[in-house]
Formats: sequence, structure tokens, C-alpha cells
Amino acid sequence: ALVFPRPPRVIEVAASGWSAAGVDDSRLLSGALELTRQRAAGAEIVGARAGATDSGIEFPPFVRVVRNFSFDIDWNLTTEVQRVAPARAAFTIAVPLVNGESVLTPGVETNAARQVLAGLAAGQNEFSWTSGLPRSETLELSLAAKAARGEVWNFAVGPEWRVEFAGFPAILPDDPDAATWVFAYHPRPGETLRLQVRRPKAAPGRTLAIDGVEHRVRLGTRTSDASLQLRYRSTQGGRHALQLPADARVKSVALDGVPAQIRPENGELSIGLLPGSHTISVAWESPQGASLSTRAQAVDLRAPASNVSTTITLPEGRWALFKLDRGAGVGPAILYWSELAAFIVLALLLGRVSASPLRPLEWLILGLGLSTQSWGVFAITALWFFAMRWREQWSGAHVSHARFNLVQLALAALTVVALSSLVFSGIRYGFLSTPEMGVAGPGSGGNTFSWFADRTVSALPQPSVYSAPMWLYKTLVFAWAIAIAWLLAMRWVPWAWHAWMAGGFWRSKPIIPPAA
Repeated sequence: ALVFPRPPRVIEVAASGWSAAGVDDSRLLSGALELTRQRAAGAEIVGARAGATDSGIEFPPFVRVVRNFSFDIDWNLTTEVQRVAPARAAFTIAVPLVNGESVLTPGVETNAARQVLAGLAAGQNEFSWTSGLPRSETLELSLAAKAARGEVWNFAVGPEWRVEFAGFPAILPDDPDAATWVFAYHPRPGETLRLQVRRPKAAPGRTLAIDGVEHRVRLGTRTSDASLQLRYRSTQGGRHALQLPADARVKSVALDGVPAQIRPENGELSIGLLPGSHTISVAWESPQGASLSTRAQAVDLRAPASNVSTTITLPEGRWALFKLDRGAGVGPAILYWSELAAFIVLALLLGRVSASPLRPLEWLILGLGLSTQSWGVFAITALWFFAMRWREQWSGAHVSHARFNLVQLALAALTVVALSSLVFSGIRYGFLSTPEMGVAGPGSGGNTFSWFADRTVSALPQPSVYSAPMWLYKTLVFAWAIAIAWLLAMRWVPWAWHAWMAGGFWRSKPIIPPAA
């Protein structure tokens, strides 16, 4: 190896009986010129004489060639030539190209034998280039029997290709947990690897996937406002039509948050889809207001959809009674009716207890009016009734006057609290507030009802909510207030007064006469 501290611009080699390497087109590639003695024809060197004859000859260069194949939409190949020996000297080695390989890296030239002259300067450990490969159904790789190199073949195959390997087995790749599996092959001299590449047949499927749908309906007295928001992914552009209610008046359409001037024709809203992930927002108005049975408006996406959310919001002047899911998925629950059923059973049981101060019908009347407001007021009132029943049967003959008076004061205070809660919290707030029906569920509460379905085929779900006008509730509260007032004036307050006065309502300190 002849190393040139300053590489010449033009070099010509004339060496009889020697082969020169490292020169291409009168240009020095790696900064060093390698001269290898050529053996005479028929010369044989064997045994110890070979060691004596060639003892001064340096071993030829040896490299490791790593070829990284990538079969994706475009096929490409990255080749790395890694130094093995000599450790630091400069040398040039010819690396053959793969069939059909086209070198794309600037400055890397090939010779007439379709070989890349990889020149490694002194201290340089790697030489690489990138190439393109044409698509083909077969590919064959081989390693020459007397090649002065070792090779590693790595194949990263995309999902759109299916490759079958034949020749010798693969080994475990360096990173088995990588996102893309790599087929790694370490050929031995003389081995050949054959590849059969096929594209899997296209499976029938849709080019549009709707990942999320939010359908919201806000009802008014005479009209309703509705909105629809879609999150979709599409592999190709095109037109897609949404079926809206026939009486819908579209107010706005937005594509990825940008307003679009699109209006429906005969209830069909034609929207241009774009490849990739995008959002569609549509808002419209309908002349249908709140009624006894309110149902979500009919909307047909004309495509399967996932993660479908449906929300119905009643106006403030409606009293929600029931709901029907109608296949809308997981929906809200109205807890009032289960609580009312449990209370009716409890009232019937309390009325049959011998110590109960009220009849079953009176317990029912008292609880029905308070059930939509506060069970706490009912609990305080019930405690007052049982306390007065106990006072009616208690004479207090064997207690001191101070303890008797303290019990009377406590019962008087409990009476004031119970009657005040019943009149002000029960009757007064019954006219001023809306009934609490115990609407519970994700996204639900008050007059808002929300459903969630994991998947729908085409048409969106149409759950229903049954409601009544608020004046009906106020009328019932007024009738209940009259019944409570009559019971208080005619039965409960007189009975409580007589119970509180039993055995006297106040006791003075006894006068002890002086001793004789």
C-alpha cells in the first residue's frame, strides 16, 4: 500500500506482474494505492515453503457489507461497508451491486462490472451509499465462495408486501422489539437467498371511517336547535352525503373549523371529503319544539360510525318524567321512580306500626309532595311526629321539674323547626323551584340526557324523553299544599298540642315547708 500524504489529481499506474487497486479513471479513491503481486500460472506454494515465501506479504483487506433492504411503497437499499482488516491502513475494495440496484448517493461511482469501489481512508471505518430497487416478483442474492468480505442482509417488509424466503434460515434480529420486524440473514460463502415477493390481494372495505359522532338537540318552546360533529378518516377524497331531517334549516357548516357555504338539497347535505383525519360540524334549526314525547331527530350518516354520543336538552319549562333508550346505548337513569317506589313501601309499613302517629294515607300524602324536593324535610317532619307520639304517652311523673321543662323546651323547638321546614322548604320551594327527578349518568343531569353507543351502522340512534309542562307540576304542588294545610290545621297541630300539654306543659320548683 502506497500512501500519498497529498493525493495527486491524476495518476497512472504501469506495473507488470502486479495488480493495482484504488484507482478509477486516473483518480485516486482512498488516498492510497494498493499493489498486489500476481502469481505465475501453475505456481503452487504448499507446506512450510509457502510460509517462507509469503511471510512478507500483508493479508488482503477484509470488510463486512451490511445491506438494508426496505420494501415499502418505494423499494430502496442502504449499503454499509464496515472495516474489519487492516485496522487503520487505507485501502479500496470492490463491492458488487444487487441486480437492478441504482446508486442514488452523489459521488459514488460504479465501474463496468457493476461494482462500487469503496475507498476507506486511513482511520475511516465505514463507507455507505443509498440505492433504489425496481419492484419485481423475484430477487436473488448470493455471496461468492472466495469473496474477501462478509455480508449481512436485513429486510424490512411493509404491510403491503408478502415475502417468502428460500435458501437458508434467518437469525434473530438485533432489536426483536422494534416497531417493524426485520428479517436478518448472515450468509456463508457460496450460499444463495431467493425471495418471492407478492402483493396481497386487496380485501373489500370502506375508504371512510367515522371515529366519533356528537349529536346534540336543544329543545325550545316552539323550535329546536341541533348540531352534528363528525371526526372521520378517509383514504381518498370524494363527495359524501348526510341525510338530515326534511324540515331542517341549516345555519352553518364548518370543515376543520373553517366555515363552508353548503346547503342541503331535499334533506341531503353533500360534503367534500379530504384524505386524512378531519372534522365536520353542522348546525341546523327545526320547527319542532318540546312536547309530551321528545325524540332525537332522524339523521343518517350513510356510513358506519363509532363512538356515537346523543344528547337531548329540555327547556326550563318542562318536567322530565321518563326516557326510552331505543338502542342508543348506555344512557341516563331517572332515580326518582325507584325512590318513590321504596317510599311507598315504607309508608305502608309505617302506617301499620302501632306506635305510628299517622295513617298510611297521611304518610303517602306527606311524602309525595316532598319527594321531588328534599327527603331531609320529610325526615325532620317524621322525627317530630314520633317525638310528639312519645310525649303523648310520657307523663314525666318521676322526673325532676328541671328535666321536665327541658324536654318541653326541646319539643317546642323541634316543632318550630319541623313546621318551618314543611311550610317554607316544602310548600314554598315547591312553587318556586323545579322538581329534582334524580337524573344521573355520564353527561346527564337536570334536564340534560346523554347516551353513548360504541357503534352504529348508518342511522343515528333516536332516544326519547317524555316530559310534561311545568304548570302541571305546579298544579299538583298547589293541590298537595292545600291538603297539607288542611291536615295541619284539622289534625296534626291540634293533636301535637294535646300531646305536648299531657301532664302539664310547665312545672315550677316545689316549695318545701319549714321544719316545726
